[in-house]
Amino acid sequence: MKMQPECFGCFFQQANRLLRYLKIPKERRFAILKKIGDYLFHIDKYTRTPAFYASAMYKILYESTGVKDPYKYVKRKYNKMILEMYPKLLKLIKKSEHPIYTALKLSAIGNIIDFGVETSLDIQKEIKNINSIKFMKDDFKIFKKMLTSAKKIFLIADNAGEIIFDKLLLETISSTREYEIVIGVRGKPVINDVTIDDLKGIKFNKNIKIVSNGNDNVGTILSKCSKEFLNEFKSADIIISKGQANFESLNDLRDEPIFFLFRAKCAPVAKFLQVKQDSLLFYYNKK
Repeated sequence: MKMQPECFGCFFQQANRLLRYLKIPKERRFAILKKIGDYLFHIDKYTRTPAFYASAMYKILYESTGVKDPYKYVKRKYNKMILEMYPKLLKLIKKSEHPIYTALKLSAIGNIIDFGVETSLDIQKEIKNINSIKFMKDDFKIFKKMLTSAKKIFLIADNAGEIIFDKLLLETISSTREYEIVIGVRGKPVINDVTIDDLKGIKFNKNIKIVSNGNDNVGTILSKCSKEFLNEFKSADIIISKGQANFESLNDLRDEPIFFLFRAKCAPVAKFLQVKQDSLLFYYNKK
C-alpha cells in the first residue's frame, strides 16, 4: 500500500503527540515538527508505504529529543496489565466452541494497544463483546485448513501488551498439534512496538523461538531485516502478520503465505480494503 495524502496529517499528529508526551517545550516542538515537514515535503514522489516514511519520521523524533525508548515504561505497564488478565482470557478461550477462532479475535482486539494512533484502549469492553465481534475480512477457513499440514508458524509481532494476546493465540494453536513457532520482534525501540527487551518476565512455551528483525523501522521492511529474521520468514508455512504497519509493508507480497491480523485504524487503509474504519481483519494475501 502506497503513501496517501491523508497520511500527512496523521504523521504530524503522531509526532506532536509524542513530543507533548515527552513534555517538549512549544518552541522546540515547532522546530522538530518543521524538521519533519522539511523531510516529508521534499520527497519528489511518494511511491513507498506510509510505514516507510513513518520510520524516517521517528528517527528524526528520537534523534531530535535524544530519547531512545520514550514508551519504555508504558510498554511495561501494558504487558503487566494484560498478563494480569491472562487467566481470564485463557478461560474464555477454553470455554469457547472454537478456541483458535476466539484466540484470533482476542489477538485482533489486542491490536488496539497502539500509541502511533488515537485509540480508546477500552480493551475490557472489546473482550466483553467478543461473541458479537466479527472479522470484516475473514479467511479462517483457509487458515484452519493450512494448519493441518503446516509445520512452522512465524508470527510478526506488533505492540507490547498486544504480545500477550499473541502468546495466547500461539499457545492455543500449539495445543492442537506440534508446531515449530517463531515470533519476530523489532530490533530496536520504535513507538510501543515490542522488542526482545520488552519480553522480559513473559514466559513462552519451549517450542516458541524469539528473533529480532535487527532494526527500528515502523512495520516490516524486508530489505532492512536481519538474516535470521528473513530465514525464519522464508521458511515458514504460515506467517501471521500483526498490526496495520506490518500490513502496509507486506501486503504487496503474493508469494508468501501471510495472514494479516489487525484493526483498520485509519481511513486510507479502510478504503484500500473496502471496509469500515476500525474493522477487524483476518486476511490472507494469496487468494
